[in-house]
Amino acid sequence: MFNRVRKAIGHPGLAIGHVGFVTHRTWHLIIVPQITKYQGWLFDKMNGVETRTVIQHERLDCIDNRHLDNATYYVACPISTLKTTIRYVVKSYNDASYFVDVGCGEGRACFFAARYFDKIVGIDFSPTLIEAANTNLRNFTCDNNKIEFLLKDATTFRLPDAKCVVFIYNPFDEVVMGRFLQLNRRHFSRHQSIIIYVSDIHTELLLRTGFLRSYKFTRGPKAASIFTVGPQIAAAESFNETRPSCAAKIGHSRHHFNS
Repeated sequence: MFNRVRKAIGHPGLAIGHVGFVTHRTWHLIIVPQITKYQGWLFDKMNGVETRTVIQHERLDCIDNRHLDNATYYVACPISTLKTTIRYVVKSYNDASYFVDVGCGEGRACFFAARYFDKIVGIDFSPTLIEAANTNLRNFTCDNNKIEFLLKDATTFRLPDAKCVVFIYNPFDEVVMGRFLQLNRRHFSRHQSIIIYVSDIHTELLLRTGFLRSYKFTRGPKAASIFTVGPQIAAAESFNETRPSCAAKIGHSRHHFNS
């Protein structure tokens, strides 16, 4: 730091650059976190909920310990990120009626989405977090009849039979993510559901699975991407629908054997 100041005295151009460097770091390290905290506090106060709890991984409880090691710690998505991503999807894909938060925690994303969707479902594998979400639901000052929280594991949860906006704020690693996508592959093909993936560290997995990243958010406290169904998923589903099922093949073989 001393060397930078000394050089800046002799070179005004460096001084200007140094001020810009300090301002940039100050904005992202000090100002942005404070704004994010205030937005979360204000949202909770206006809606009668409490969604600001942070739960470290070692304090998480779950319905099935098989996937506890695959989970990340819990913290709610920043309000500014919810505004940016959800409003973009509502404007760009206005035919989706369901909002599904996979790893909903205390329910912040679901409460924010209540003004935009007809039906909101939040799932989480933690009984403590689902209990907190349902407590928030009872206190929610807006329409709470359209929101439901379920104690579910993402690896066994099947998406509703409708076009959905699936919201994922990095609640688990690529093992659980892969199983969730594989289980719901047919759903995505049939309904062309959209994924909002915040803190999108497993983007390569979605791309390998056959999804397309249609938009990338580069501003805001959290990185986020919008994923849509790619042609590989649709083609695979069309092939499965036209191919004879295993049960049909077995039945035909038995009939031939008995005759």
